[in-house]
Amino acid sequence: MVPLRDSTEGLITAEHIRALPKGCLVVLVTRATVCDVPELRRRVLADELSLAADVFDVEPLPLGDPLLGRHNVVHTPHNAGRTMHANLSYAESLAAQLPD
Repeated sequence: MVPLRDSTEGLITAEHIRALPKGCLVVLVTRATVCDVPELRRRVLADELSLAADVFDVEPLPLGDPLLGRHNVVHTPHNAGRTMHANLSYAESLAAQLPD
């Protein structure tokens, strides 16, 4: 898990993804474009890899996206940061912006 920055975009290259053995499960919970998304998609759609993803390169995925409804893809609700602590911090930052 890394933040998306110029230095991390494409960090996981197509070569890395091609090196994964057939049958691997890729869990994608950081910003999608830290990896080579076209190569990941290619391998998932070829049934070489399975994908559990909380994030995608385009969100929300368009209704016609071929990743939807696939037997080897699990979509999670992209709410990993929605903890009680995160919600309280967000509320406090919003309240701090209001006039007294």
